[in-house]
Amino acid sequence: MLVRCAYYVGTVDPKDQKTFDDYVRDVHLPMVATWPRLRKLRLLKNNGQPYEGEAPRYYQVFELSFDNQEDMDFCMASEERKYCRKVSAQDIAKFKGLFKGEVHHINYEATEFELKPAS
Repeated sequence: MLVRCAYYVGTVDPKDQKTFDDYVRDVHLPMVATWPRLRKLRLLKNNGQPYEGEAPRYYQVFELSFDNQEDMDFCMASEERKYCRKVSAQDIAKFKGLFKGEVHHINYEATEFELKPAS
């Protein structure tokens, strides 16, 4: 399985979080969910709690899972993705400045491990 992650490295001002989060959850990700050959879509959002004293650096992460490279390539070239990117580009004007940071995309090969109960 292949996973493409979009890491949102940065922050959203607390007063803007509801607007930003609602857009991601109610508009953007539902469009992404229509992309062909996408096996799984997850949103990981930090809970704002420090870990071992370090504040979260990632506001959120999107995980897009595919069965193989061919499916990922097909999806990334699809009309559904092109439409989503067009809508997102138009919507950026409404949300410019809400997210302060950068978005990084990284592809991973994922390996699942069977969980074994502790003795």
